[in-house]
Amino acid sequence: MGKNAFFLWHMPTIRIYCEYGMSDNFTGSSLAYIFNHSVLVYKRDNHHNIPSPGLWDFPGGGREGNESPEECVLRELKEEFSLSLPASRLNYKRKVMNHKNTGDAYFFVAFGKIKEINAIRFGDEGQYWKMMPINEFLCHPESVNLLIDRLQTYLDNQMENKNGATHHKHEILQKFYL
Repeated sequence: MGKNAFFLWHMPTIRIYCEYGMSDNFTGSSLAYIFNHSVLVYKRDNHHNIPSPGLWDFPGGGREGNESPEECVLRELKEEFSLSLPASRLNYKRKVMNHKNTGDAYFFVAFGKIKEINAIRFGDEGQYWKMMPINEFLCHPESVNLLIDRLQTYLDNQMENKNGATHHKHEILQKFYL
C-alpha cells in the first residue's frame, strides 16, 4: 500500500476504503453488486465503437458534470438496472486507473438484497443481465479483464479481518465462491 492509503473498518460488515490522493478528475466508476455468492453483470452490446463489446461487465460508466465517484456509480446503477441505493451501502471504494489508462476511476462493492434483485428493470444498454457466480465471473473468458482484477483485489482484501489477522484461504473461498 502507498503512503496515502487508508482503511476504514466498520463492523458487522467490513467496510474498506482505499484512497490514493482524491482525484477531482476521475472519468468514471463501476460497482460489483454482490448477493449470495454471485455478482450482478450484464452482457455489453456487440458494437465495435464501445469499450469491451460483447463482454460481461459490472454496472457503471462515465462521470457526468461534477458528480462525485459515489454519485456517478449510483446514477449508473439507477440508469442501467433501476436500482436506487444510498451511498452508505457502498462497502468498498478503491481508486483505480480507468480502462484507457488515461486517468482515474473508482471501483465500489455493495451487497444486494433479494427484493432489489427482484425489482431490477434492465435499461437500454447491453443485451441482458444476470447474477453470475463470482467464481464463474473470475474465470469467464468473456469477463472484462480489468474488473476481474478489481474484484479479485477486493476478495484478497477480505482475507484480513479488522485486527489484521489473515483468514484461511478456504474460509474466504467458501464465503464468496461456494
